[in-house]
Amino acid sequence: MHDTEDPRFQRREWTVERVWWAVLALLVVMALLGVFSAGPLSETTTGGPDAGVEVEHERFVRDTGKSTWTIRVQPEAVQNQKATVFISDELAQAMQIQNVAPAPSTETSTRAGLMLEFDAPQADSPPVVRLRFRPDAIGVREGEVRGGDLPAAPVWMLFYP
Repeated sequence: MHDTEDPRFQRREWTVERVWWAVLALLVVMALLGVFSAGPLSETTTGGPDAGVEVEHERFVRDTGKSTWTIRVQPEAVQNQKATVFISDELAQAMQIQNVAPAPSTETSTRAGLMLEFDAPQADSPPVVRLRFRPDAIGVREGEVRGGDLPAAPVWMLFYP
């Protein structure tokens, strides 16, 4: 009777199997944490009191998915009863805007980016803007969102297939 087992091959096979189990476990943990959709690693807030706006957004968005930014304009960014939100061109060019609520009173697109102006009759109660969009490009996108002439809030996003 012949012994058909090859101990070296079997050890390699077990090693490969353990590596694949570790890779699969890592993918499951990444998915639960939000790397492939909503979750604690994906959801973030940038800007705040030192900037003209505070932006809540997802870092990771599928190119076929939709995402919503919540932009809170700081009271200091309101001038002459108008709140201005500027989205840099790097970000504006990478998204198809589906909806902006409340609707801006004016919308201007320039080479530098997209300028949205909102009525703000009370300076101490500036608008909270919800911008819903679908990615228009794949890859890493970095840019900024600014309220009025105040410092900008940096935004980093990954649009993946």
